[in-house]
Amino acid sequence: MDNTSDAIPIAIFGLIAAWIVYGIITKGWTGSLFGARIKRTFETIEANSNAIAATRLRVHVLDTTNEERIGLELRFTSWLAFSMTPVKMSRSTARQLIDQLSEAVDES
Repeated sequence: MDNTSDAIPIAIFGLIAAWIVYGIITKGWTGSLFGARIKRTFETIEANSNAIAATRLRVHVLDTTNEERIGLELRFTSWLAFSMTPVKMSRSTARQLIDQLSEAVDES
């Protein structure tokens, strides 16, 4: 292979890495996963925990002009594993979730 064909994948990788680093610098680590800067983070809720694993929930207010301004962070940790799933919601979707959780609490 010649030098030009080797440089193209390296350049593409460099651009992707620069884009990721830029997102982390401007929005923070968690904010970059949501695609927006985080305005406020509420208290962490311990959803499920035992000696081996834990599941936690966090609610964030996102600083964005987009309709999706509420962020729900689902975090799973274990001895050898970590998973964080960001869920972006609009205000109406967040209200639907609140209503359904209230109904489930009332029925339980």
